[in-house]
Amino acid sequence: MDSQLNSKKRKLEDFQINKKMKREEESRDKNLTKEIKARESNALGFTAMCFAALRSLHRKLKETFIASAWAKTEKSVKNEAPQRKRKAEEEEYLPNKKKREGENPKAEAKRGALSPPGTSGVIASAAVRGPENMKSFVPFPTQGVKRPRAKEPTEGTVKRLRGENQEIDEPKLQPAPSASALPVGPTGLLNSFIFYKILGKGGFGKVLLARELDTKQLVAVKVVKKNILRNSVASIMIEKEILEAAMDCNFLTEAFATFQTEDNIYFVMDYLSGGSLYDFYQRNKPLNINTIRFLAAEMICGLKSLHSMGYIHRDLKLENVLLDSRGHAKIADFGLAAHMINGKAKGCVGTRGYVAPEVLCRDKYDYTVDYYSLGVILFRMATGLKLEQEPTPESKAQIHSMSPELRDFILKLVCDNPEERMRFVCSIKDHPFLGPIDWEALENRKLKPPYIMPQPKKLGESVPYGTLMQSKGEKIPLTTSQQELFRGIPFVRNCNT
Repeated sequence: MDSQLNSKKRKLEDFQINKKMKREEESRDKNLTKEIKARESNALGFTAMCFAALRSLHRKLKETFIASAWAKTEKSVKNEAPQRKRKAEEEEYLPNKKKREGENPKAEAKRGALSPPGTSGVIASAAVRGPENMKSFVPFPTQGVKRPRAKEPTEGTVKRLRGENQEIDEPKLQPAPSASALPVGPTGLLNSFIFYKILGKGGFGKVLLARELDTKQLVAVKVVKKNILRNSVASIMIEKEILEAAMDCNFLTEAFATFQTEDNIYFVMDYLSGGSLYDFYQRNKPLNINTIRFLAAEMICGLKSLHSMGYIHRDLKLENVLLDSRGHAKIADFGLAAHMINGKAKGCVGTRGYVAPEVLCRDKYDYTVDYYSLGVILFRMATGLKLEQEPTPESKAQIHSMSPELRDFILKLVCDNPEERMRFVCSIKDHPFLGPIDWEALENRKLKPPYIMPQPKKLGESVPYGTLMQSKGEKIPLTTSQQELFRGIPFVRNCNT
């Protein structure tokens, strides 16, 4: 007996010792895990820690919403069964009730006598006969009856919702262009222009300087190749929408006409003879503070107009800001622009050096990424330095020579924290650096630029369109299904100019 008790005691003691050792091991493992996480967080840095915390929060929220969705689904399934049963009982009961009342004329007369005052006998009898005949007599629609629309959209337009509450009227899409369905006409729209030279080249096509024969006005014709755009049709449609919507804005380039042929899409835009801001910067770098202030204010007006339309530029740089003959700035090239959904966009696009950190993280971001790019532009104009230039004594001296107000303005624009940048952008016009700007005069183009633009060069002789658009690659025609991707853009036949 004693030996059995002793053996039990020993087993109990061994169990307690093992349990204690296990607890100690678990506590050591927890402490070690905490130390490793602390080291990793120190190695990552503050910005990476923030994004890691946001990702963790997003994951938890997603799991919570998925769980709640499953709970709602199960609840709805449980509630549907008794509703179906009740509906079946009602359907079974109503015909029998109607049959009984039809056989008893006294009950029908009694119902007519008990109808509310002011209700005609026709409505009372219809109420007895059933809900089918009652629909045309109900003065107000009851719950569950679909109300008629107050006003139908006019013929020729369709409604499309953007964002949460934004509603836009758009013209109906035209039939898909194809090689077999070309419009009737003696000449194409290209014959309405005389071409002079190439203003610029890009990945999608070329920009040509031309003169419109009827108005004698100089225009810039952007020619975009359809073959290259087959996988990014949405971008060209967004660019078309922005260029058309910019007609009322003094700080965005506008399009007078848009049309397409079998091979290309054409944007007829305002010609700005002052060239790009990059050319102006190369001639005069580094720029003085008054010039930087004026150009920054006009670019801010352009960004505010663009963002109010619901778009983010995403490729703001010196080359994509144009100057007119007097020196006023206009933001151009909306080929990489994105439409915001609930104030956000997604996609890693842009030019290296001008791109905000949150864009590189391949997560959603807001319109303040354009202000980050603006900060980079102002830094280059103020210092004359290249983005990839290594720090040298001369470059450091150039940075330190900036005024404290301009330095603070740039640092707040290129802040890595999107929330802090957003807080600054909301009150950007109140910054001391922009204090001397008369915003009302600036927005009405009454503020004179603090610099003189050079006289534009004289135009040479005209050049055939085919000569300017010569390409080495083999021409591959698009199929009818591929042409359908570009619906909504007026289609004209090819012509030789």
